[in-house]
Amino acid sequence: MKIASRLMLGATVLTALAVVGSAGTTGWLALNHSSQAVEAALQRQFQTTAAGREEALLRQFE
Repeated sequence: MKIASRLMLGATVLTALAVVGSAGTTGWLALNHSSQAVEAALQRQFQTTAAGREEALLRQFE
């Protein structure tokens, strides 16, 4: 195998590793942030529901 072929193969392998690594990191970060976004949305929804129920109860006791 010629040196040029070895260099090309090495560059190809390193590029493939970089692409796979960056795609994996991006996917992991996206999954993490989407989980946090869903959790925050659910928490806001529950807080809004609780506030609405509290308001309804206070109106009943007036």
